[in-house]
Amino acid sequence: SISESLAYIDTLQEIILFHNYDIGGSIPDCFKGLNNLQNFACEYCSFTGTIPSYFYSLPSLYLFDLSRNFLTGSLNLNFTGANFSSLGMEHNYLTGSISHILIPNLISIMIKSN
Repeated sequence: SISESLAYIDTLQEIILFHNYDIGGSIPDCFKGLNNLQNFACEYCSFTGTIPSYFYSLPSLYLFDLSRNFLTGSLNLNFTGANFSSLGMEHNYLTGSISHILIPNLISIMIKSN
């Protein structure tokens, strides 16, 4: 599991958790106040459920990658305020259209195999 104490490291800029299959479950709320977080990449962590909307309002988050998990929900998400330059959501169970994904700074988007 992910320690809730991460919420108190407000200087944290990067979280990379590749291939941590045992984490699983829903993505916890401990990341919601990490306003200096720039890179969040958690591929192969067995996350389930929906993507928490607080990620879209983290002001410094540029790389956001939750590929290769078991996430569900819609791709028609409200990305208003998101500053992502790279968005990875491939190999999940997301549905919907990408036509409404409007992120001004987006350079790379990976959403195949949903």
